Amino acid sequence: FLGLLLTGSLGLLGLDDSPSSHYEKDYLILRDSTTEDIPLAICALKSPYEAPVVRIYATKPCIGGQVSAGSSSDIGIAGPSVDLYAFAEFRTEGSFPYPVRYSVYLSAGEEG
Repeated sequence: FLGLLLTGSLGLLGLDDSPSSHYEKDYLILRDSTTEDIPLAICALKSPYEAPVVRIYATKPCIGGQVSAGSSSDIGIAGPSVDLYAFAEFRTEGSFPYPVRYSVYLSAGEEG
């Protein structure tokens, strides 16, 4: 679909234990197929032990003057290092079979 690649599993599925996939399996990485080394966005699970909270980072600022929250090399993503900017946070409240509420919070300030 539009030449996009999606890799990883947010650490929720077991992948092979090769060193190259060790860190990347802990994230969900969206890449452009023409520049496979450079991620477009990275999703990270805040904690596998609590209610799911997924943080979404973009590789370009979402707001003018936005401060970087870190870099792809800081979290062990292979390839050229790119700055990561907070884009959104996805939260769930409740659990099956009871009603589940989903919330998305978009970045609205300069802080990363």
